[in-house]
Amino acid sequence: MNMSDLEGVKTKVCFKCKVDKPVVMFHKCIGRKDGLDFYCRACKKEYRKANSDKIKEKGKDYYKANSDKIKEYREANSDSIKEKGKDYRKANSDKIKEYAKEYAKNNSDKIKEYREANSDSIKETRKEYRKANSDKIKEYAKEYAKDNPDKRNALAAKRRSKRLQATPPWLTNEHLSAIRDFYTESKTLEKTTGIKHHVDHIVPLQGKNVCGLHVPWNLQVLSASENIAKKNHYPDEWEDT
Repeated sequence: MNMSDLEGVKTKVCFKCKVDKPVVMFHKCIGRKDGLDFYCRACKKEYRKANSDKIKEKGKDYYKANSDKIKEYREANSDSIKEKGKDYRKANSDKIKEYAKEYAKNNSDKIKEYREANSDSIKETRKEYRKANSDKIKEYAKEYAKDNPDKRNALAAKRRSKRLQATPPWLTNEHLSAIRDFYTESKTLEKTTGIKHHVDHIVPLQGKNVCGLHVPWNLQVLSASENIAKKNHYPDEWEDT
């Protein structure tokens, strides 16, 4: 950065790298006279990366020693904290989703262990949330079903087949994705032809002699009329076996 670029811009010298930088490159710090941190954002980030374990341990110690004070502050400022959290999640939704995805991928055993050890409290928390947000959940489900008819139908079929114990537990994510593709194809054909289509189980889930499975290789897309006529029967070539 040239000195000419800083003309008319308020700057500050970083305590670590000794570079004169615009104040926007410093975090705010209410404890400082100028309201800014000693170190610039780049140096701060480098420090946190090099001392992550030390910072985590220090944070734990602080929380332990000041738990009552922290709790009191959160209760007194709950509304503003919720609002800030809401604004942050809205502005960083993609970043949060990616972090959650990576965390779940790298900590699957830890998450599983936590859920098993806290299953009762988790169920109770979910129950309380559903009770307090029933209207919100219903509205979200309604909008999701409207915007994702293929996924809605796939989920409905999955639930039905699960009740019938027709979905094998060994299905992979690729298998489940292939199943969803059949429902997407069904909806696409329905839109392009104007004829209602169904996703049919070649070997019926509730066949007279044999029950099929809810797996990709047992699915086909048929027009609604063909599927209704087929009922719970096998294909024609199976009838004589």
